[in-house]
Amino acid sequence: ENTVLDTVIMIPGEVSEVSGTISTTTWTTSYVYYVTDDITIDAGQTLTINPGVRVKFYEDKGMTVNGKLLANGTADDHVLFTSKEPTPLPGDWDNIELNGRDNNLTYVDYKYASDGITGGSVDHTTIDHLTIQGNLALTARGIYFDSGDSLTITNNYFAIAGNRGIYANEADYSDISSNTIITPTYGIYANDCDYCSINENDINTGDGTTGPDHAIYAPNSTQIQVLNNTLVADENGVYVTSSFKAAIKQNNITGRIYYSGINFYDSDSSLVYNNSFERTEGLGTSSDLNYFINGDESDFSIIRKNSIYHPNLGNGRREYGIRCQQSLVDSNNIDMYFNGYDYRVSTIWDDYNSDIINNTITMYSNSYTYEEQVVIYSGSSGDSFHKIEDNIINFDHTGRSRVEYAIQAYSNKIIRNNTISCDYLENAIHIENNCIVDSNTISGDYS
Repeated sequence: ENTVLDTVIMIPGEVSEVSGTISTTTWTTSYVYYVTDDITIDAGQTLTINPGVRVKFYEDKGMTVNGKLLANGTADDHVLFTSKEPTPLPGDWDNIELNGRDNNLTYVDYKYASDGITGGSVDHTTIDHLTIQGNLALTARGIYFDSGDSLTITNNYFAIAGNRGIYANEADYSDISSNTIITPTYGIYANDCDYCSINENDINTGDGTTGPDHAIYAPNSTQIQVLNNTLVADENGVYVTSSFKAAIKQNNITGRIYYSGINFYDSDSSLVYNNSFERTEGLGTSSDLNYFINGDESDFSIIRKNSIYHPNLGNGRREYGIRCQQSLVDSNNIDMYFNGYDYRVSTIWDDYNSDIINNTITMYSNSYTYEEQVVIYSGSSGDSFHKIEDNIINFDHTGRSRVEYAIQAYSNKIIRNNTISCDYLENAIHIENNCIVDSNTISGDYS
């Protein structure tokens, strides 16, 4: 009786069984390499893997590289690391661990391991065009390096269920760019990443709408650059607290954004420029603080040309568009709708001594508030004068509690050339002492 088989692609090459300690050598396409027991590349030794080579691991076996690994795949001939099992399953084999510098993995497909590529002390390592296509164990990370500077982690695709897409700790001067990361918890975790570039990454969850808890988490990172990323975030979009002179520019951040879109708290002299934010899910009734941009205690920073959109999504809480301190807030567009039970809301909240100029603000309120609502709040410290000038403020009210102030300012302010158009507001401008109020246009219902 004849039997019809599924199409089988035959690939030439003999089998080479490998295990134990590997000295400097090159693996070629003449063989398919079966890893029958754990293998180790000692310090000072190099394993080179040519384009198109397939490496298959027996159950629970893995590779530890204390020397150097060069997996030289190309766009047409990838290197493959996978399971030896005839019907492979996630977690069949262990993983690859790198514990030395100057590794280079390009165009690599990585399948059915218990974890991603891990290790430490991996200075000057390159991981480029590595693909992990959602078939590792449920706890697997993508890349997890606990130390190593000057890394190049670019053009990779990671779909993983573990808690880190890319983890690069103490990775000064690294480039983490153009990666697609699908993960539930941390997209990129790069603590203490001085002078790093995190650019043009696409980070989301498998459903395409929720986003990981934290898209980019990189605190304590002097002069970090976070540019042109597309992020969906459930809790934090870009988190770079305590990062002097950070530059966060031209990122697109959507999702629930439960805590912050960009949080650069305690990051003096930073630049937050031309980012866009859109909240796509309501926050519920928690009294936790929420910011689209949090620059509290980040003196001498610039927050410019950002776009914030918060539509009507039901009940809110203590929500702020921008929080700043002793900084320049210039030419931002803020469109926020507050609904339900809000504890305190403000589109711009300046702890003290910021210049707030050229912003366009539209604020809608249909809420009952436990604390005051104010469109622009600006505190003061010391004797220097600061400006609230050339802002356009539109307020539309349809709810039960009116907003108290369009502008609430303390001492030593110049409030000039603002256009305020408000419906059902208690006060257009409230000041304390030693202020200059000049040439503002005010219209609306203040009854």
